[in-house]
Amino acid sequence: MIVRVPDGVAPEEAVFTYLYHLGFASLQRGHFIPGENVAVVGLGILGLATVELARAQGDWQRALGNAESPLAVAGSLGGPMALPSDSPA
Repeated sequence: MIVRVPDGVAPEEAVFTYLYHLGFASLQRGHFIPGENVAVVGLGILGLATVELARAQGDWQRALGNAESPLAVAGSLGGPMALPSDSPA
């Protein structure tokens, strides 16, 4: 994917555009319809971007990860349920 980065946008910020695109493509590939339930498994940069995108589209979601820090970030992005991947619930 090649796009022109507008003047004034730092490369450190522009690089995240591709990750959001991958998250959006994942939602599309899963036939996500805004407002549906969705689970995001894995809370690396791509997973967190997908949590944010899905939440912006009005879904109810579960975010599953294996580290405290990404789980906290997922919760702060509006994820109603951020669970450790080994949680029984």
